[in-house]
Amino acid sequence: MPRDRVILDDRKIRDLRPRGGQYVRWDAALPHFGVRVSGTGGRAFVVVKKLDGKVVWRTLGHHPDMTLADAREAARDALRAMSTGTAPEPRLRRQRPSEGHQNSFRAVADAFVRNRLSRLRSGHVTALMVTNTLVPEWGDQDIRSIRRRDVIALTERVAAARGPAAARNVKNTAGRFFAWALARDVIDANPASGLRVNDIVGRRSPRTRVLSDAELSLVWRAATEEGYPFGPAYQLLALTGQRKSEIARMRWSEIADDNLVIPSERMKNGVAHVVPLCGEAVRILDTLPRFARGDNVFSFTGGSSPVGSFQAPKRRIDQMSGVTGWVNHDIRRTVRTGLSSLGVEPLVAELVMSHVQQGVSRVYDRHRYDAEKREALERWERRLMEAVSR
Repeated sequence: MPRDRVILDDRKIRDLRPRGGQYVRWDAALPHFGVRVSGTGGRAFVVVKKLDGKVVWRTLGHHPDMTLADAREAARDALRAMSTGTAPEPRLRRQRPSEGHQNSFRAVADAFVRNRLSRLRSGHVTALMVTNTLVPEWGDQDIRSIRRRDVIALTERVAAARGPAAARNVKNTAGRFFAWALARDVIDANPASGLRVNDIVGRRSPRTRVLSDAELSLVWRAATEEGYPFGPAYQLLALTGQRKSEIARMRWSEIADDNLVIPSERMKNGVAHVVPLCGEAVRILDTLPRFARGDNVFSFTGGSSPVGSFQAPKRRIDQMSGVTGWVNHDIRRTVRTGLSSLGVEPLVAELVMSHVQQGVSRVYDRHRYDAEKREALERWERRLMEAVSR
């Protein structure tokens, strides 16, 4: 045990500050008992003792939810049980009036969502999934009571109701959320950790769906009927082949000289990406409203925040177009396939899609290929507009 012990009291515990990594402040009044401080400042009461050559850790509770007096009593019980090899008797501890609220899944989820919304890349999508799917499931339940079987049960229900892809998204979102809570010492274990989603919903089958010219035409016309904001967003997806989030979250300040320059923090690969905007894309953007409250191109809030879920507009476009059995990402695959069919060099086509070069080219080829990317998208736009005009 470390020698730098102090007699713990509430003031000393409150004054403990994070040091960048986890550490323990030991109690001089009770051997083997201390407060573990996480890298983010969370505090947990622990006992640590060497048994049969192994160091055994027990987490007793979290401060300030558990009082120091209750923690010392629980520590004595745990140490007695560890010495005799028996399980400690359950102890009813005093509970602060706000404790249930502080430890509810909803309260922790609110903190998680605020943290995610302060980040640009993919934060809003994850926040929406937590708010719309996980909170209705676990709401006011104590987050520490959620077990692996609960995550499995939710994943199975989502798979039955909405399909394997939705179930994968829910399970992955739950894993990210619980990992965030674990890093902040809110929970002692991530119930989604190590959970293989393939064992629950089956192995993912690679998608190969490519929309025909006739289907593209029907979807384009339905997007026109849909109107702002999702209609023109879908049309820009079809014109540029970019990812849904990259178009949905685009900002006016990212557009200059008929180029959309997507910053690295909004890109999946973390590399800034230049998307040439050709004639029809520029025309669409010229028809869109501009707002005083914010810079987002597609927004319901006067530009202050971007649009969220595409689920409802996708259903409407399916109904209006009569084209079914496709997902939003299939548009991106359709554009990439179309570029190949037009004879665009594979390297240029991959760069249009923001796929990073591989091998030595990634290191030595510093040419940006902006002119070649523009020519490729102009060729694709001509073909798409021909299909739409039939």
